[in-house]
Amino acid sequence: FFPLLLLLSSLSLSLSAPITPLTEDDLVVPGLSVPEETPKEKFERVDANEDDEINFDEFLHMDYVYEQAKKEEFELLDSNKDGKISKEEYDANLNEQQTKRDEVKKSYFSGIFEEFDWDGGKSLSEEELRKVFHSRFLLEPRANFGHIIAGFDADHSGGLDVNEYTKLDEEFPFDQTDPLKSTKKEKIPEKIKNF
Repeated sequence: FFPLLLLLSSLSLSLSAPITPLTEDDLVVPGLSVPEETPKEKFERVDANEDDEINFDEFLHMDYVYEQAKKEEFELLDSNKDGKISKEEYDANLNEQQTKRDEVKKSYFSGIFEEFDWDGGKSLSEEELRKVFHSRFLLEPRANFGHIIAGFDADHSGGLDVNEYTKLDEEFPFDQTDPLKSTKKEKIPEKIKNF
């Protein structure tokens, strides 16, 4: 749930046209029921000490969806459910997330080598790398591709092993490629053509 909020936030920040900020009413999140509140009811809910003023700590509770997302995140981190997140719980969660990221990364790179390392040499040649770019990125490398690949070939073996390919995947200058042109002409369905 929390990643959804981050995605929505980043999308609203990245759009260049002015937009109206999302409100709780704009979000439909499965399993989350947002209470119908008038502005007066919202103020009263947030004004915890009932002094008819909202301080900053109270203001942080104004957005009910955000508050619920943070509550879920807190409950996830508080593994022993004592109402506090210890350093050990926090670190354990970070380690678990890193382990998951490492597994996804390992699976991704293993898949690349299984699919494109045709000769089984545990390295990808320039020709094999061109196929990776065509298939995975839908990009056509330019004439300087061999020179760029050589810059990532740390052991000068003529191909990239998994560590060298990982670095290429992270640092490749994608502005040195062009979109892959389709070799087939796609027919536009009659329904769409006549729309």
